[in-house]
This record gives sequence, structure tokens and C-alpha cells, in this order.
Amino acid sequence: MNKLYQKKQGIRFRRWSRKAYAMFCSLGKYVTIGNLKKGIADVSLGKQANVCASYSVCQSVDEKEEDDEEKTEERWDSFDITLRTFFSYNLNQKLSGWDFSILKYIKQFFGAREYLHNIPRWCLWLIHISPSELLKMPLVKERVDAVKNFRLSSTKKATRKYAEFPLRFMELRQPETNYILIPRHSSENRRYIPFGFVNSDIICGDANNMIPNATLYQFGVLTSNVHMAWMRTVCGRIKSDYRYSNDIVYNNFPWPTPSVQQKQKIEQTAKAILDARLLYPDSSLADLYDEVAMPPELRKAHQNNDRVVMQAYGFSVKDMTESMCVAELMKLYQEKLNNN
Repeated sequence: MNKLYQKKQGIRFRRWSRKAYAMFCSLGKYVTIGNLKKGIADVSLGKQANVCASYSVCQSVDEKEEDDEEKTEERWDSFDITLRTFFSYNLNQKLSGWDFSILKYIKQFFGAREYLHNIPRWCLWLIHISPSELLKMPLVKERVDAVKNFRLSSTKKATRKYAEFPLRFMELRQPETNYILIPRHSSENRRYIPFGFVNSDIICGDANNMIPNATLYQFGVLTSNVHMAWMRTVCGRIKSDYRYSNDIVYNNFPWPTPSVQQKQKIEQTAKAILDARLLYPDSSLADLYDEVAMPPELRKAHQNNDRVVMQAYGFSVKDMTESMCVAELMKLYQEKLNNN
């Protein structure tokens, strides 16, 4: 009697993206971006000391003649190269015996440059890993040992102290809720610093400021022309570029006292800004916020948000200049000091 076999399907993408990686994680399967013969792939990978983007390479075989053992071996070969690209390990090293549960500990990492220019970067986030899981992953254990040794060899006492905690970053500031990401440095040529409304699964690096427990209302006010005018006046500078400080810019910023309806409108226009960004998934935030290249949908969304935020402050939308706006904000700031 003939047995029926269900053909196993891989997921194949021609182009890498965050969505592709998300699908990779959620489905627990491998991802192939293009197909190369193994010999060609080995030569190509051998020329690259550090590979930034993750991709997998599979041997070219006749799928009709594949048996289950070959498919399993192909899957692990694919995963080997994926992990090598994540951790920039020796590309000739064989990573057999890995558990695919490692994927839940690989998190996207945003420094300011990665965030603004859509550069893929990842990290091991091992906060909740159990000892048994760690010991099943020898390459991760090797990386943890390397972190411990690096900290022990430091000349700084504080760094040596954190050798006792090699599974974690030295400073744990990652929120467990949505947060507003603010790149600490941004080009002066941008009318708006492209703040982010980010979920907690993305790890925020120390090149950014962040505001935990974020709401769309807060995002709307902070990304408005009112806050940008304040920022341009009081922020520090690196050469001529903006340096956003939480102490000087954010903590001293006078917030409006909106009505319930005004707050709801700000939430709506803030969401419209995020939606407009999603219309151009292939463009980085640096591209989207270039004054010449900014898409009309995004510019319109910002203008609508500017309008409702100014109304929440009681400012004139038609004839208030940026200098007049800053003057009014300074008055509000002085009132705030007097009341304290």
C-alpha cells in the first residue's frame, strides 16, 4: 500500500525585512533569501569578516529526491549560517545540536543610527533564560563567558562588579511597555526629529533617550512643531546637529492642558503620523524626514498634528511664528517655576 507523504514547505523570501524576520520567529521555520550553490556561498561568506544582515543558504538539490534526513540536515545548515551572521562568528564553525528556542532570545536592537537608517542589528536578550536552557546552547554560553571575562579584565571597578551578571546588560532600562524613542543626535536639516513609538520587544540602546509607558497623546505633543521649536531653542549641539537632552529639553518642556476632545484629536493625528510612515516600508526614517523627499502623506499628517497641538496650547494657528511660539512657551515655563 502506498504511503502518502505531506511535502514540507520552507518559507522563501527574495528580500530581507523586519516582517520577514517576524514571520521566521513566529513560524519556527527557516528563511531563504535567494538561492546559491553551497560552494559559491562559502566563497562569498569567506570574504566577509562581519556580516550585518541575516540570511540563510541551502544546498541546491533535487527536491523530488530529498528524504526527511536530507531536509533536516538542510534546515540545520541554514540555521548555522543564520546564527553565524547574527554573532559574527567564524563562518567555518559548525553549530550542530542547537535548539531553535534560541530565537526567542534574539531581539532587534536600536541604536540611534540603526533606528534612523533602518540598519538591521540584533542582540542576545537573556533576562529570563533558565540555566538549563543556557547550557543547551554552547555558542550562547561561550558568548556569556566572553562577556564575563571582558568585564573582569576591565580597569574600572564598576565594570568588574558586573562580571557577576554576564547574562545581562550593565544598565537595564528596557521598559516592559511601549516607549517613545528619541535619538539623542539628529540632523539640523530635519524639521522634525523622527521620534519612534516602539514596542518593548525592541531593545533600546544608550544612543537614544526613551520615555516608558508611552501614550499616543504624548507622542503627538512631542513630535509637534511646538516641541520642535522648543527643542531647537534649548537643546545642545554637536557641530550644528541637534543633541536632545532629557534634563534640558524634555524635563523643562511646558505641556499643554488640553480638553478631553483636544486630547483625543492629538491621539488621532499622532496615529496618522505612524500610519503615514508605514506607507513606505522600504524607506528609512532618515529618508522619510528628508525635507526634499518627505512624502506628502507624512507631511500632511504632521501638519494636522501641529494644528491640533497648537490649539491645545491656545496658540493661533494662522499667524504664530516659531519665535513667537518659543516666547509663549518660555512664559509657560516661568509660570511653572513660580508655581513651584
